[in-house]
Amino acid sequence: MKIYLEAFVDTNFGDNLFVHTVISRYPQHTFYLQVKEKYEKAYDCLKEMEPTIRLVDQDADDQWLTEMDGMLMVGGDTFGAGADYSPLLKKMRVIKSVGGWIAILGCSLFKAYSKSSWMDLCVLFSQADVVVVRERESYEQLRAKCPWANLTMSTDMAFVWDVTDVRKEPVQQGRLGISVRRKMEPVGSGNYEIYCGEIAQVITEHLNRSQDNQVDLLALSHGVYDDVQVAEDCIALCEEGLRSRITVSTFDGDVKDFIRQIQKCETLFCTRFHAMVFAILLDKPFVPVVYEEKMDRLLNELEYHGLRPRYGQPMCGAELLDALPDCRCGEEALRRYQDKADTFFAGLDKILDDYAPNVLREGGKTLLYHLYRWKEYCFRR
Repeated sequence: MKIYLEAFVDTNFGDNLFVHTVISRYPQHTFYLQVKEKYEKAYDCLKEMEPTIRLVDQDADDQWLTEMDGMLMVGGDTFGAGADYSPLLKKMRVIKSVGGWIAILGCSLFKAYSKSSWMDLCVLFSQADVVVVRERESYEQLRAKCPWANLTMSTDMAFVWDVTDVRKEPVQQGRLGISVRRKMEPVGSGNYEIYCGEIAQVITEHLNRSQDNQVDLLALSHGVYDDVQVAEDCIALCEEGLRSRITVSTFDGDVKDFIRQIQKCETLFCTRFHAMVFAILLDKPFVPVVYEEKMDRLLNELEYHGLRPRYGQPMCGAELLDALPDCRCGEEALRRYQDKADTFFAGLDKILDDYAPNVLREGGKTLLYHLYRWKEYCFRR
């Protein structure tokens, strides 16, 4: 089957994780991604590691979509507040016009959308054959705004991973992993400088507690959004004598290898959503440095009890390190959440199992497509 895969790609651990998980689960199908010039190197890297991926030129017209059997959207932050959804809706119409299916997996929403954005989102979600939401607050938002959508509340896609073998890898005692990032903010806010200073304080405090302690700065994104630069900015604020015990681990596209890198850490500070997710999966004591509401939403659902420092606000390194051993999620809440992971691919599995050869290719716009456009028209009234 030919599947158009709509996914953000920027040599980013979380985003590549989505793509790798889907492609590994369905190796019998071919996935087509349309290259965005800004992230061209990231696409080339992804293609090298995922043999069933085919790249389509950014400037290609939408005619190639008529050859697709379906469209799969993956990614947590796919639906940004204030985004222009017209190109995405146009692609969906082409897929629908030839009888193709549409699935949206693992999304979450923001709190504030304009009226016009909600209108587009209602059209978009109502026309998808399957929509899987990764946490309760987004699910409740969608159920209230778009009750006609075929919604399933599940988990983040990472929770379908079996990390049993990874957890057997040896942990380096005294190794603190810190995932770093620069939050997108207006220039001159000063929050980034505060953040780097606070992370440097945590590094210094940890290394001064024992000569055997180490710090691994985890750069989960190494593309246009470059966590390596953030790591270097934090290291520059540390005493020179401590820097020999600081390493930077950079995600290079190999998802499994980077999960093993996280496993080596005894404890974690997480300023990346999927660093936090794998701290949970690998049963590590962790402190989340909250930079977006999606972190709070997941932590609330998992009944996390522990400190939650906010990005760009002062934090006490000694206090955070002292609190680390007790910073964990509620065991029963985590078990319930992980149980839901079994439902993540259920809807897409059914589509792929039941899918018949596309008999509409030569027929043009059929009754099914007219019903689709009528439904869209009704939502926009």
